[in-house]
Amino acid sequence: MHGTGRYGELVKWFYSPREMTELEELLNKARPLAEARNHKLLPFVRHGRSTGSRCVTCGRQVYVMPEPPLNGAAIGGDAIFEVCIRKPTGAVKPSRSSAKLG
Repeated sequence: MHGTGRYGELVKWFYSPREMTELEELLNKARPLAEARNHKLLPFVRHGRSTGSRCVTCGRQVYVMPEPPLNGAAIGGDAIFEVCIRKPTGAVKPSRSSAKLG
């Protein structure tokens, strides 16, 4: 389910078929890890070598890297390790690219 849909289609433009399979697997693991800590994630978006999302409530992030550096992790970010806490209104603002779309 998490490998399809809007963000699944967006990231297919940036990765080869082999990387896409790895990416889909990582996304399918990362989203439930963050949601288990009560985070409500935005769609994943590619940023350079990683694909990431953030929580709409607290702003904590989660990222996946199909090919992490030797000393890095394939899945990481604050949203994986910390429970969601409510930030004051306006703490999580849309990114500039998101603002242009709407």
